[in-house]
Amino acid sequence: NMDCAEAHNSVERYYDIQRDMLTELLSNYGPIPRMWWDMTSSTFAQPWNPGGFPGLFANLSAHAKALAPHTVLLPGPEGSEGPDVPFNILMDALHAKVFIGELAGIESAAKVYSPLVGAELRLTGTSTLPLNTGWEHAILVVAGTLEINGEQVAADQLAHIPAGVRNARLAGQDFLGILIGGAPFDEKIVMWWNFIGRSNEDIVEMRESWNARRYPAVSDDLGGWIPAPELPNVTLKAR
Repeated sequence: NMDCAEAHNSVERYYDIQRDMLTELLSNYGPIPRMWWDMTSSTFAQPWNPGGFPGLFANLSAHAKALAPHTVLLPGPEGSEGPDVPFNILMDALHAKVFIGELAGIESAAKVYSPLVGAELRLTGTSTLPLNTGWEHAILVVAGTLEINGEQVAADQLAHIPAGVRNARLAGQDFLGILIGGAPFDEKIVMWWNFIGRSNEDIVEMRESWNARRYPAVSDDLGGWIPAPELPNVTLKAR
């Protein structure tokens, strides 16, 4: 069993990590009016201390207030999903759940192979979404209504936000969507059907190989392998 000294050291280390995350977030993105910091009871309640450490959140709140006086830190609700669920961020009326990559300084534990972000967004009202200016982003409207910087985005549409945008002003009603983003490709590419290449010839070769079943077998729950359709009667251009 963990003794009192070990428990104290563990709590201090955890607090240091949380404090460093807050410092990086607020230093990089400036004051965020309201931020929901996901600190579920299971994070703190251990067999040697079933009551948890409620003072830790108060310390983190004070640290956030010292860095950005207009930022209010909110705890995750009691009975929330648990430590395996990504961090939640509350910015004005916007609720963001980061399931892969990083958003506004909050990083998912999911393994990635390049810098990127994937997050569920929910919004009723208006809010400003901070973005990485070196990335391009897109938001898919799953349900509800959404405006991005004053422009309406239709349901089931993917709205592109180019690199260089620091903040996206969002307005929505019962909005549910998905944010994706990452570093732009540093070269032009050709995309057609499920293939990505550098030239028309690459796509032609990929299609022929796919239809000849030269690629490893693919299994799924949607009906299995299907042939690639006929190519259009034009030369596909990189863009």
